[in-house]
Amino acid sequence: MFRKLLTKARSLFKPSPSPAPEPVEPSQKSTSSRAVTVKTTVPESPVEPSENGTDEIPLRYTEGDFIFTMPLEEEERLVLHEARKKYEEAKLRIRDDSSAWEMNQLKHLKAMQYWCLQIYYRDRAQYFYKRREEEPEALEMAIRYCEKQIAYAPMAIRANQMNPQSKGLPQHYGYKQLAIIYEKQGCFNEAIRLCKQALEEGWKGDWETRIRRLRQKRDKASSNS
Repeated sequence: MFRKLLTKARSLFKPSPSPAPEPVEPSQKSTSSRAVTVKTTVPESPVEPSENGTDEIPLRYTEGDFIFTMPLEEEERLVLHEARKKYEEAKLRIRDDSSAWEMNQLKHLKAMQYWCLQIYYRDRAQYFYKRREEEPEALEMAIRYCEKQIAYAPMAIRANQMNPQSKGLPQHYGYKQLAIIYEKQGCFNEAIRLCKQALEEGWKGDWETRIRRLRQKRDKASSNS
C-alpha cells in the first residue's frame, strides 16, 4: 500500500516540461530533405461525438456567421475545461455592484476559455522542437502541434477579438516555426504559403521579408538544379 501511495505522489509532483526558445532560423549550411507533414484539418460542419469509443470530443463555437468546430484529444479537452472552470467561478463572484475592472476581468477570462488552446499548442510545439535532435519522433510531433495551432487560428483570432485586454494579434509560433522547418527542408513553396496565410490573417511578424527571402532561395535552387 505504501509503495502505491508513493508512486501516486511522485506522479502528482512530476514537473511540467519547460518552454523552449523562440523558433530557430535555418543556417546557410542546412541541407534539404523531404518534408514530413502531419495533416490536421478543421471540419466544415460540427463534429458529432464518436460512437466507436475514441477519445476525441469536439469543440463547437457559434457566434453570428462565425462557426468553428475542431475535434479535441483528451488532454486538449482538459486544458479547455480548466479555462472554462475559471470563467464560471469568476461569473459566480460578479454582482450588480461589481466594478468596471471586475467586469473587464470577466470578459478577459471568457476570451481565455478559447485562447488557452492557442497557448497549449504553442507550448507543445516548442517542447518537441527543442528535443528534435534527441528523440526520433520529436520533429514529427513538433510539426503536428504547429499544424494544430494553425488549424486553430480562426478560433484564436475570435478569442483575441473578445478580449478587452488585447492589443492586437501577437506572433504566431506555429506559422513561423513550421515555415522555418519547411525552409530547412527545401520546401520553399510550402513555407511561402504559410507566410502568406499568416500575413493575410493579421498575425504579427516579418512575413513580407520572409516571403521575399524564400522566393529568392527557391529561384536560386531552381536555377542550380
